[in-house]
Amino acid sequence: MADEAKRQIRAEMAARRRRVNLDERAEYSGRICAILEERCLGHAAMRAIERPIIAVYLAKEDEIDLDPFIAEMAKRSGIRLAAPKWNAAARTYNLAVFSGCDTVSGRYSIREPAGGKEVPPREVDVWIVPGLAFTSAGDRLGYGAGYYDRFLAEAAPDSLKLGVAYPFQILDALPVAGHDIRLDGIVTDGQGG
Repeated sequence: MADEAKRQIRAEMAARRRRVNLDERAEYSGRICAILEERCLGHAAMRAIERPIIAVYLAKEDEIDLDPFIAEMAKRSGIRLAAPKWNAAARTYNLAVFSGCDTVSGRYSIREPAGGKEVPPREVDVWIVPGLAFTSAGDRLGYGAGYYDRFLAEAAPDSLKLGVAYPFQILDALPVAGHDIRLDGIVTDGQGG
């Protein structure tokens, strides 16, 4: 029953995201990136740590585009960025450090770091997490492969975990399991989570 509900929500949200035009996507992305910058730079871990790590995703064409946020963070002294990079030998994603612009097209045609040292999830201070649906309480429905679930299961308990979403991706409730990691907030359309 829960699997069928998840499948239906994923299909609906994917269809709705595909209907967002390029101008709307740019507007949402710009506002969300500005909020992310404020939230990340204001987070205690970011202020207390000499070389914090922010884990970002590199957006597909219908996701909130984090490129403005990534470019801004890349300019900041001491901040390191990491993003998922396919590890063919292990058949999974790992996190790899990158400069913000050194990317290549990887598995599923998703951009990923061109190189970069692997970063264990427990070393990440701030997570910016994609998904298909969220609740305002921080529940998240991903794409179904479990890559972010595995990352977040290994994350430091005090790391800040933020989802980003179009307003229509915020639902009242989602089918969640005991192993699902609740995010600390959702950033959407001008409102912090």
